[in-house]
Amino acid sequence: MSPKEVAARIVAAGTAIEAELGTMTDELASWHPAEGEWCVKEVLAHLTLSEAFGFAGRVAHILSADEPQLKATGSAEPACRLNLEHMLAALRRQRARSIELAARLAPWGLGRAGVHERARRLTRN
Repeated sequence: MSPKEVAARIVAAGTAIEAELGTMTDELASWHPAEGEWCVKEVLAHLTLSEAFGFAGRVAHILSADEPQLKATGSAEPACRLNLEHMLAALRRQRARSIELAARLAPWGLGRAGVHERARRLTRN
């Protein structure tokens, strides 16, 4: 998959998230379907964190060093009381950074790798 195709998939995923959550109320987004299950806001917080550190952060780190050590993405702070629209705006901003990063990846960067503390060596393949 080319960098432009990756960027297009990030755009498509963001469009789908916006379509699903754009009209949801804060109350509904804070609802837990069962004990110990995440509400929509917790999932959204996790997506934003994963986008920032698990995707864009790791790509930037891999491009900056030879086979750098990569940490696992931490958990999101409790998000149930946060404002849903503000959370969607934060994801939009992060997605824009990820799209820009993916779209401008040079061919030399596609062959680089990093070593994840749990998943081991990560490459594009």
